[in-house]
Parts: sequence; structure tokens; C-alpha cells
Amino acid sequence: MVTLCNGCFASLLKATEYLSEPKTMGDVNKVLRGIYMKYTGIPRVTPEGRRVLEPLKVRHFVDVLYNDVGLDSIKASVTKSLGGLKVAVHYGCHYLRPTETGAIENPENPHMVDDVVKALGAESIDYQNKLDCCGAGGGVRSHVADLAAAISRDKYENIESTGADCILTPCPFCLLQLDTVQEQFEGRKIPVIHVAQLVALAIGTDPKMLGLGLHEVSFDSMLSKIGGD
Repeated sequence: MVTLCNGCFASLLKATEYLSEPKTMGDVNKVLRGIYMKYTGIPRVTPEGRRVLEPLKVRHFVDVLYNDVGLDSIKASVTKSLGGLKVAVHYGCHYLRPTETGAIENPENPHMVDDVVKALGAESIDYQNKLDCCGAGGGVRSHVADLAAAISRDKYENIESTGADCILTPCPFCLLQLDTVQEQFEGRKIPVIHVAQLVALAIGTDPKMLGLGLHEVSFDSMLSKIGGD
């Protein structure tokens, strides 16, 4: 299973970890029996010939893009130059947070999204507190909106000071927060884009097909810089 969302990735991965414990899986299946469903995992045969049931594998889109598609293939697929585009990457908490069995990459020094940006021909810029939260997670956006906005403001001001053309994130919820909260801030508005959207732009997808018009902050300045419509 591949997901485009940090929060979905964390939730689904934790679920598979819990379900790898036989007693937990049994308890869950007692509930699922009421709707004629059952979770077993994926049948596998070990090198010794023993049949086992492995948990469903959950992966983030960035992991697949980086490790399966590969940076060389990404570079070779680019048909629209992003040269000169300054991109501020925001990873997001649930992308960085490890579980008991592992993590997407080193949570203290992530690089995959930055490397994808560079492979697309854009510049990934550094900024203060890059790995900090966007402010939305953990129910903060829903229940303490002022606090969420204050946390977002810190991140926005650090990014704005670099002259970034856009903010890029692998998480739709972070995108929602960083995009909509800017109406509360003074100064230049910075478009917020998902990594999948930036990849699509670079490989020649018509911007009109990417839902950019549904974002709060206009993409006109960014598209103008890369020669988009």
C-alpha cells in the first residue's frame, strides 16, 4: 500500500505493526467477523519452505519515488525546466517520526524530498527550523487554532526570509495548514505544493490538471517563473 499522506502513512504502518502480533490480530478479526471481513496479512514462503503470513507493507510515496523509481529516472523524465525555482521543503512530523520497527529515513537528517527537488532541476533551499511542525498536527488545528497559526507563522517567516518561490511538502494536511493560514499573515504569500504536484509539473503535466486553482495562495508567480500557464 502506497500513500501520499504523512498521517495516513503513520496510522496504516502502526496498524500493520499491531496486527503482526497474533493475539491482536485475533481480537481484530473477532470484530471484523461482524462485517464478514478478515485480516490475515500476505502469504509468503520462507527460504526454508515454511509458509508464513507477513503484515501488509505500507510505504510513503516519497520512499517509492526515491528508492524504486530512482533519481536518475526522475531526471530523465523531466520535460519542463524548473531551473531557478527556489523550493522550501517542509517534511512534516509524521514523515519524520519513527515507529518501533523503523522510519522512512533518518528523522534528524532527512534528504529524500530535497534530493527529489534537485533531480527535478529546482533548488532546495535551507531555512531555520526546517524540521519543525507546521502547527496543525495532533488536533491543534481543530481545537487550538490560534496556537496552530502561531506555530505556522514561525515557519512561514523563516521561509519568507529566504525568498522561496514555493513551499513543498509530502503531506496534504501540512499543505492545507500552510496554505490556508497565510491569509492571517502580512507580507508576500507563498504557494504551497505537494511533492507529487511538483513532479507532475516537471514531467510536463498541464498545470490545469493538478488542482492548483483549489489552493488558497495563487500559483501565478511560481508558474510564471518556470514558464507555466
